[in-house]
Amino acid sequence: MSDLNHPADETLALLAAGGLAHGPRLVVASHVETCARCARRVSAFEAVGGALLEDLPPAAMPADGLARALAALDLPAPAKGAAAPPARPELPAGLALPSALDDCDFGPWRWVAPGIRISRARNAWARASGLKMYRLDPGRRLPRHGHMGTEWTCVLSGSFADERARYVAGDIVEVDQHVDHQPVVDDDAPCFCLVAMDGRMRLNTFVGKLHQMIFDA
Repeated sequence: MSDLNHPADETLALLAAGGLAHGPRLVVASHVETCARCARRVSAFEAVGGALLEDLPPAAMPADGLARALAALDLPAPAKGAAAPPARPELPAGLALPSALDDCDFGPWRWVAPGIRISRARNAWARASGLKMYRLDPGRRLPRHGHMGTEWTCVLSGSFADERARYVAGDIVEVDQHVDHQPVVDDDAPCFCLVAMDGRMRLNTFVGKLHQMIFDA
């Protein structure tokens, strides 16, 4: 992980407050798992939020609130079967996905362009935020594109660069509608990334527009 590429403080504050949608939350949480700096920031924002809650006036409790709580404690615990392991696409040896993704199923790799494959989240709550993994071949140059909202990317392994910086495993890239860029994967290894967005990708070239429907499908 580099010392440069972290989520914005506003994003970390939203993570601490539970204000991020499921997809972005999982991407940002995947970065925070391996970044002591951002973990400390999230803890600080959580502490501020706790202090603000303590200053709120107490809310009135329903007259039957205590009885309902005690009745709920007497209910039998729901039966639990053996949970099926989450579905995963084929991953390179040694690549362990962040624990933030433990409950998230992903589909198989799907070809979208030469050197570019995507595995989409299957959970409805994650799919709604456009959560997916990218597998990018070494040296692959992605189409130049912008965004119609915000896109969050966490590099899981490998590395790539755009006009602004170089991003290695653990780094996060946060771009909005004001950024147009062309990521290029480094030549030494494939790059695996976790991506979520709250708007469509905007592909700018003719060839890129031919792939637009595949990327958005």
